[in-house]
Amino acid sequence: MIFPGLGDTDKLKMNITDTKRGSIYDRNGKLLAGEGKVSSVGFVPGKMNKDNKADIETVSKLLGISAESIKSSLEQDYVKPNTFVKITNISQTDSKTEEELMRIAGIQIKNSAR
Repeated sequence: MIFPGLGDTDKLKMNITDTKRGSIYDRNGKLLAGEGKVSSVGFVPGKMNKDNKADIETVSKLLGISAESIKSSLEQDYVKPNTFVKITNISQTDSKTEEELMRIAGIQIKNSAR
C-alpha cells in the first residue's frame, strides 16, 4: 500500500516528466553547474618538467586558479609520481584551452559526463 487511505478501488496515476538540469552562475556570470560534458584537467607529477614553476603559472592563468592552489594539490600526501592530480573541470567544447593545456608537460585531460 502506497498511501494508508488508498482503497482497493482507488487508482493512482503517475506522470513521468523528463527534466533538464538548470544552470547555476556565480555573481560574475561564470557557469558553476549546468548541462554538458566536461573534461577533468590535472597534472601527473612524474611527467612534469623538473623545473615546473612556469608550467604551473601558465596553467594557473589558463584556468583562473591560483598557482598556490595547484602547488598545494600537488603536495598532498597521497600524491605519487603516477597519480592524476585533478585541478578542475573544463567544458569539452573549450577546445582552445584544451589545446593550450596539452602543450604543457604533465597535463592530462580526462573526459567525463557531468
